[in-house]
Amino acid sequence: MFGETNSAAAMSVVDDRWTSAARTRTYLAGPFADRMLGMLEGYGVPITPQVRELVTGTPASAIEHALGWIDDNGGSRGYLARAGVSDAALDAIAERLTAAG
Repeated sequence: MFGETNSAAAMSVVDDRWTSAARTRTYLAGPFADRMLGMLEGYGVPITPQVRELVTGTPASAIEHALGWIDDNGGSRGYLARAGVSDAALDAIAERLTAAG
């Protein structure tokens, strides 16, 4: 099933863009960053200053690259559908986002 974390991620990308690097840095700080860096180290990835910035700072260029990739691969809805999110769930997410804002 589509879990809480994935639901939050889906709601953040369906036809709504994260463009604030400062906001993103807030979401990625602390335990999340520590876990991600630990996971990368566990796979033998050297934690260079560039890797640390990508994981904990998410530069605007990285966000733009990721959003461009999503656009080039069917947009948010297409990307999430290929990840296994049902049409009904996508409709509910879109409805919730529209109602929220």
